[in-house]
Amino acid sequence: MNKFTLTSLAMALIGIGIVGCTPQARDEYGKAGDSAATAAAQTGKAAATDAKATGEVVKDAAAESKKALDNTAVTARIRTAISAAADIKVKGLNVDTIDNKIILKGTVAGQADKDKIQKLAEGAKPNEFTVDNQLVIGAVN
Repeated sequence: MNKFTLTSLAMALIGIGIVGCTPQARDEYGKAGDSAATAAAQTGKAAATDAKATGEVVKDAAAESKKALDNTAVTARIRTAISAAADIKVKGLNVDTIDNKIILKGTVAGQADKDKIQKLAEGAKPNEFTVDNQLVIGAVN
């Protein structure tokens, strides 16, 4: 047989198979198609829900990262301002910035140095930040 005859025979058999289905079989094929469409829709909804949840997590993480970077930048700005003041005697200076609060720790030679550091921190901080001066007066050698 030639290729045309084989192709025609195959097409005829496929046509007979489809047309020759019982009404019950056609109904089952229809239900299967409906089920597949429903499953696809539910999968789409689930994916959208997951994407939304993932988006919220990413958004929250980005906000936390920005906050951490802002705190780090403020800490660096305060440290730089204090380090630039050559007339201040301080030992073990620690500057932490947590939740818009700048915490100063360490030992200073006297009240004047403590006040100068407070003033420098106040001048270098953003408006929404506060300064918690926990510096103690003691030996600084």
